[in-house]
Formats: sequence, C-alpha cells, structure tokens
Amino acid sequence: MLTILAPAKLNLSLDIIGTREDGYHLLRSIMKTIAIYDTIKLKKSDRISLNCNQEEISTEEDNLAYRAATAFFETTGIAGGVSITLEKNIPFGAGLGGGSSDAAATLTGLNQLYQTELSLEELSLCGISIGADVPFFLSGGTALIEGIGERYTQLKNFMPCWFVVVKPAFSVNTPEAYQLFDRLEQVLHPKTDSLINAIMQQDLPSFCQKAGNVLEYAVDMPEISQLKERLRLFGAVYSAMTGSGSAVFGIFVSQKAAESAASNLQKEGVKTFLCH
Repeated sequence: MLTILAPAKLNLSLDIIGTREDGYHLLRSIMKTIAIYDTIKLKKSDRISLNCNQEEISTEEDNLAYRAATAFFETTGIAGGVSITLEKNIPFGAGLGGGSSDAAATLTGLNQLYQTELSLEELSLCGISIGADVPFFLSGGTALIEGIGERYTQLKNFMPCWFVVVKPAFSVNTPEAYQLFDRLEQVLHPKTDSLINAIMQQDLPSFCQKAGNVLEYAVDMPEISQLKERLRLFGAVYSAMTGSGSAVFGIFVSQKAAESAASNLQKEGVKTFLCH
C-alpha cells in the first residue's frame, strides 16, 4: 500500500481580469500549498474503488480522486485498478482545494504504484481534464495562477511566516460566488505584478499592502469580515478569504502570536488550523 499526502492551498491573492466566451473567468492569483493534508492510501486492485472517512464525501465516479484514477488508466491503457482510501482533513466547500489536491495525489501515487514513469507534463495533461487546479497541486509550492486556473508559473518560496486558517460553519457555492461577482460595478483589484516582485524581494509588508481577493466583494458575508478582523486583532499582518470561501486565513510573522490566535479561536468554537 502506498500513502500520499495531499496538501491544501491558499489563494494569498486572487484577481479576476476577464471572462472567456464560454463564461469561465480569467484569473491572476498567487497560490501556495500549506501544511493541512488529506491522506490518500492506494493499493493495486482489479477495479477502481474508493472509501472515505467522511460520509458527506461522495465515493462514486464524481469524486475527483476517483476521476483521477479513471483518467490515469485511460491514459496509460493499463488494465488494472486501485483501491483508494481517502482520509479527509481539509474542510470542503472552503476554497482550500482539497478535491483537486486529492486528484493530484492520486495521479502521483498511481504513477509510482504502477511504475509508469509519466512526466510532470503528462500527468498535468491528465489532471487538467479533472480540474483546473490539479496541475498546480502536482508541483505545489508558491505559484502564479493564470487563465481559468490551468496555467501556473512557479515562484520563489513565500516569505517565512505562519498561517492561521479558519473555517466557518457554512460553505460558499463557488459558481454562485462568480455569478455575484459578475454583477458588481466596482472592485478594488490587487496589484499582482507588485505581489510577484514582493515575493522575489522577500518583502512581506509590501505583499500584504497590495494583496486582496476580489471574490470577497461578491460573497460579502458579515461572518467572513468578522473573522478577518478577529485575525487582525490577534496580530495577523494580513487576512483574507481564500478562493471563493468560506475559509479565511491570517498571516503571522510570530509563531507565538499565531499559536495564541489559533488557541483563542478554537476556544470560541471555530474550526481552526495552524500551519506553515
């Protein structure tokens, strides 16, 4: 049996710069994988099967890890299968990319399990049919995401810091968030090129001044604004929603301040993660 960790991601900044003719939104986003993980265990089998530790998660063909396995066997022509055990820890409906990360981890694991030696490019072509974020998760780290999410450019590692990630009790419907964004008349856009430069210069204060998530204008829920403010009160140098939400994160320079913030929010009954 092979065990693979599938990390969550944060949209440290997210901008929407246009819309394609088919309705898909064009993005410019700085994304980073973080140390919140799902665990995927793979075992060779004569068919594809999936089980999960959370009943809310589908274990059928619409699950992204299941779809990744299907795409792998179709691509390689291998007449085999895999038994997938998915241990979910990344909250779903939160903008943390858990499903796409599970798919990427499944592709990576199957490539090892069946010793197919597919290149990163070949795995990415396989993954893009499953979800726009899948190619990013195959590499991880910090990257500029463009297009509908399918184009990524690896960047220098993000500045040393701590993240406190908070998941409210509710989730956000992603298509609905984008539809609401389309109705907005005025949005303050983050300065993505300046953000890339700040990462290159390892200038965290400059990054925090110019970052933002335009989907916050669309979602506009008081609970999200309140959580952002709580994180700032606890010492976060920047706080924002990730993706289309509902998870919110704060960036902390001090490990002590991050630990204190996470502890206090947990005491308030909020699902909280402390990570790099």
